[in-house]
Amino acid sequence: MLITIDDKPVDALSPDDESGLPLECEQAQVVGRVLGAEEATARFSRNLAVVGASATGLIWLFLLVLWIAMTPMEAQSLGPFFWTVAIVFPLVMVWVYKIKQSRFLAQQPQRIAALPAPGTRIRADQRGLTIGGDFAPWDGLKACAVEMTSMRGRNVRRYFLRRILVRGSGIDCAIEISLIGNGPALVSEVYRRLCRPVLNPKRGR
Repeated sequence: MLITIDDKPVDALSPDDESGLPLECEQAQVVGRVLGAEEATARFSRNLAVVGASATGLIWLFLLVLWIAMTPMEAQSLGPFFWTVAIVFPLVMVWVYKIKQSRFLAQQPQRIAALPAPGTRIRADQRGLTIGGDFAPWDGLKACAVEMTSMRGRNVRRYFLRRILVRGSGIDCAIEISLIGNGPALVSEVYRRLCRPVLNPKRGR
């Protein structure tokens, strides 16, 4: 199984890192639908805007609380710094938004090509994986590649699933977080069934 993190291949994922992957809650059945290019872009942009607005709101709230707690002399001396942060941070969020959106659009055609046709229904349940009219049991499927992204926090790096390439009888496609409705739940279920037994066999699903 090929593992890539931030588009770079890696030899393996440590058991601790694998166990720390944030997965959706396990469900008896997960159903999703392949999105069209415009719908996927609109959803990605909307989610990105929500994250940026939330981060900006938290920063502003934090600055406001500090401002209220300050003495008049402290507020006067630190005022320019506070105003600078309050103005610059949203601009940085807009810059990040533009970069991530343009990267998403640049990669989209290649990623869509690995998916079933837009509108195709995908179902993962205890028996196996159904894509459109094709069904394959879990023991007849193999995860050929798993893609992740990473984010560095305080003294730790966290990993996040992005997509899984699945092959089996009658099925050869990607299960993608951002290009499939209910993508996070589908990717999590496929990961539990096909990837975790290979990457971390001592741990159950």
